[in-house]
Amino acid sequence: MIPGAVFGAEGLVLVLVAMAQARDRRGATHLTVIGTGVAALIVAAGLTLAIIGILPVLAGWALAFVLAMTLLALLHAN
Repeated sequence: MIPGAVFGAEGLVLVLVAMAQARDRRGATHLTVIGTGVAALIVAAGLTLAIIGILPVLAGWALAFVLAMTLLALLHAN
């Protein structure tokens, strides 16, 4: 349960980062930003539910770690 909560919190941050990066693209419309946010939210929610219900605990912690490293890379890229 804890890896799912950690991944879910990281997933919400990922949605915001993805939307911000979509907004910064040249020629991006509001629809593009919203579509990016919805797509990221669906992926994050699906993986969170998979971590909570299907995957073993070690796989859940591994996915949470990979997402944390991805977020660090995305936030330090600018």
